[in-house]
Amino acid sequence: MLKYTMLFIVALLGLYSCQSSSSTETASKVEVKTINQQDFKAMQAKPDVVVLDVRTPGEVSEGIIKGASVFIDYNSSDFEKQLEGLDKSKTYLVYCRSGNRSGKACHAMLDKGFKQVYNLDGGISSWSDPLGMK
Repeated sequence: MLKYTMLFIVALLGLYSCQSSSSTETASKVEVKTINQQDFKAMQAKPDVVVLDVRTPGEVSEGIIKGASVFIDYNSSDFEKQLEGLDKSKTYLVYCRSGNRSGKACHAMLDKGFKQVYNLDGGISSWSDPLGMK
């Protein structure tokens, strides 16, 4: 009887530990929301929305998406530290040149506890409206 009781306990512990790790994995794999230009522009008009440009200063000098107000170079050594200075309660629309760095920036932001982060599909390269200057 003791043998069956021990087997039952071991089986329960194994089942419980598998469920715990599975739910942890699901929680840590949050997908970045990628949006097109039309959705980006519509969201830009809402309150508490910040347009974040994560390109290099050289790229920024070539033109920006009108309404961009925060510029943090994804390649800078203090990128993560600069993210910590942003208000996590706001919604962020993030872009770079092609969407690659901004996608990575969005992942970094989600890992830091930001809840509303959106990546511009194709980056500024796919933007069809006129660009502004910083």
